[in-house]
Amino acid sequence: MKVLFVSLLVLISFSAASILPTATTSVKRHNKVHFQGTSTRAELIKAIQDIEPTLSFKQGTDINQLPHYFANQEGKFSVALIGTGQSVKTVKFIIIIDNNKNQGRHLDLVERIAERLSGLPAKAWLHKYAAQLSAIPAKDFQSVWTEGTYGSKLGFLSKNRLLTVEFTKK
Repeated sequence: MKVLFVSLLVLISFSAASILPTATTSVKRHNKVHFQGTSTRAELIKAIQDIEPTLSFKQGTDINQLPHYFANQEGKFSVALIGTGQSVKTVKFIIIIDNNKNQGRHLDLVERIAERLSGLPAKAWLHKYAAQLSAIPAKDFQSVWTEGTYGSKLGFLSKNRLLTVEFTKK
């Protein structure tokens, strides 16, 4: 019995040691977006592509004399960044809510970017409204977030199943 106990103890110790990080190992946290308050266009694009690597950004026509970069996916999701390379003024997401397989990932991406731009309370605010999308039938709604570095507007049109989320730098 003592041999069995010692063997189990060694096995448990070996298993724990093999999965726990040490000073010489690193732990990669997938899809983690850290709050920074303000971000350059390149940092935002990288953060978005870290979460959704299939998005490819292109430069569009300037909007209000500011550079405009955008990416979209299968007509179900799009993101636009408006502003200079050093100061993104507007980040706008459009999601078609039709319970497609990528919808949850897209909503998660928007929540994580909300956290990056305006902190954890902004992510919680957005999550609260995103939860309403599962109601059948979903109803139109709008909300405004005024705290943080970026103010936010959120709107859902049930007729078109269209969710828009726009972050504007104050």
